[in-house]
Amino acid sequence: MDKKELGANIRSTRKAKGLSQNQLAELMGYKDHSTLAKVETGVNDITVETLYKYADKLEIDVQTLLSIKSELDIFNDFCEENKLDIFLSTKMPKGYEKSNGTFDITKKSLFYNVSYLKELPYYERIFYLFHELRHADQYFNPQKYSEEIKLSSRYSIMFDGTCSKLINNNWKECKLNGKEEYYINLYLNQPYEIDANQFAYQETKKIVGKSKELDKLIDFWTPKETLSFEEIKDIYKQIDKLCE
Repeated sequence: MDKKELGANIRSTRKAKGLSQNQLAELMGYKDHSTLAKVETGVNDITVETLYKYADKLEIDVQTLLSIKSELDIFNDFCEENKLDIFLSTKMPKGYEKSNGTFDITKKSLFYNVSYLKELPYYERIFYLFHELRHADQYFNPQKYSEEIKLSSRYSIMFDGTCSKLINNNWKECKLNGKEEYYINLYLNQPYEIDANQFAYQETKKIVGKSKELDKLIDFWTPKETLSFEEIKDIYKQIDKLCE
């Protein structure tokens, strides 16, 4: 690994831990953040001894620090491991221009919003990538998942009450009335969304280690009010009627 790539890994891990350059520089014993800035941009070389010190201060093992994967590597490795034959697209479909990403079973495509995500830290980008990869696996390897997850994956519920049902490999759309807060909570309670978020959290943690910022991210995507699956199925029945 060259020093520029290693520096980028240190920067990504630092951000995942919620540390500023000044804070990590202080932990490393530097007078100011200028030395760290040169390390992160690949200007300065790093000795093996210093590498181990970075790993210690970032609370991550050296091997992980050296092997942080690119998003494309993560996508390719996941597809190979789970035998998924899907496409990766950075051109978001209509209506999803401001989404982090989405997976469309009808197109066998994972849409990953690079232009929207490029300013986010590494841990957050790969969290959303793992989330959508999990959805792809839910569709193509349903035998792995519970009946609740399999059923919920046939229904899409958006924040504004726009809903869709997967019928004969096509999405049929309808609209339910109600407040946005209700549909946000309903969306977060969807079993296949809970599963995808928990999977993304665990897989991201394997790469970047424990992180306050990652914990905040999964907390954001955790429903604040838990709904029973029976309540959720009542919504499915409403969607069924509208999609008849």
